[in-house]
Amino acid sequence: MSKVKIRESNFELLRLVCMFFIIIHHFLVHGLQSVGYAEGDFNIGAVFFNCFLIIGVNCFVLISGYFGINPTWKGFFNLTLLCLFYTFSITIISFLISGSFELKKFIYSLLPISHSPYWFIRSYFYLFLLSFMLNKVVLNSTKFEFLSIISILSILTFYYGFFWAGEINPGGYNLFQFIFLYFIGRYIALHTQINSNISFKRNLALIYVFSSICVFGIVLAIFYSPLNISWIIKWGYAYNSPFIVISSIAFFLLFRGIKISSQYVNNLAISTLAIYIIHENPNISPKLYTFINEISKAIPSQWLLMLIFPIFALIIMFICIYIDKLRILATTPIQNKLSSINWDNKIEKLFDFITKRKINS
Repeated sequence: MSKVKIRESNFELLRLVCMFFIIIHHFLVHGLQSVGYAEGDFNIGAVFFNCFLIIGVNCFVLISGYFGINPTWKGFFNLTLLCLFYTFSITIISFLISGSFELKKFIYSLLPISHSPYWFIRSYFYLFLLSFMLNKVVLNSTKFEFLSIISILSILTFYYGFFWAGEINPGGYNLFQFIFLYFIGRYIALHTQINSNISFKRNLALIYVFSSICVFGIVLAIFYSPLNISWIIKWGYAYNSPFIVISSIAFFLLFRGIKISSQYVNNLAISTLAIYIIHENPNISPKLYTFINEISKAIPSQWLLMLIFPIFALIIMFICIYIDKLRILATTPIQNKLSSINWDNKIEKLFDFITKRKINS
């Protein structure tokens, strides 16, 4: 008997909030260029806000871990068609606007995962492919074994990855970080209780604020020290920073304890990934961030910019959401057609054919 998976509005709202954070984070990093990612202006106000916004990506993966990824063919085609639609269509539009054609760029637009310009999409797709193995590890582990796995991954992530910038997880922009967060999300779902107590929520909010302020303090300490500014990325803004991971978990748990039900929020959140793919497309993002940079020059008050940026971020989100509603109409019939095919049976026959040929040879 199949179960209908009901989307929980508190987590759907969290997806939207995280994307909102990511867009403003990109405004500060790529638009203002004043938060320490590269040489240039260093604005304390922008840095302060950035330290609270940087949890977006980690929270996304925690959500995936909490509910668990079900690696179905439908999910595979949904993710692939989503990326293919935007990489291909935006590339073609850019050709028409510029009046030029690049064969390499055209071919890459047809390879939305392997040649994706989005590091997040690549890492998430790898996580999707590996999720059936990760789920088996989770289901066949006792609580103690599961904690042991997370402890080992924590040592590899924080000590070897973050502190020593080891190759196993440098900076947290990779599959290893996603696996680590996925396991944390699964552990929270399977071995912890939902706590809606006001004092518990207050403590989570304090942890989120305190951890974010610690990140802020580290960034300031590095900037005003003799260290090169590149250390800000390594020790300040790294996604595998203990403070950023703790901040992400606290923010995630804060939303876990919220009880809301809204079909409107659920419908908007369906297009969350599309918001990221559209606004970060290499044909769009340079123009977007140039526009943000020009606005920052026209408005001398950096604090006023911090009030304007959220409005711009919301406008971008709603534009992308409504674009994606049209995309869903176009790709859903294709997705349903592809999903209706028994791919498991076809692959099994292919394996049998290959195996028999090897035996006969």
